[in-house]
Amino acid sequence: MQELARTPGRAPGRTRARTRAKEVDLAQWSKLVNTEALKVRSAQRKLAQREQEMNEVLDQARAAGVNENLLSAWLVAAGLHMDDSN
Repeated sequence: MQELARTPGRAPGRTRARTRAKEVDLAQWSKLVNTEALKVRSAQRKLAQREQEMNEVLDQARAAGVNENLLSAWLVAAGLHMDDSN
């Protein structure tokens, strides 16, 4: 089997290649950061609402007589833990 020839790396005495400096477009970065921050805040609000809804359902289940071990098992089966419901 024939070995593929590789070109040698940069010679030790040779200077590094120059890279073109890219100007930082602050307006573009500001827009990107702002957009992502708004998405995160929106997700946090939605999560808080969903947690409140889940806690209301758990309270209703408790009031109906469902025991804590069963509630815990259901939460674990859904990928959560009892601590996630507080």
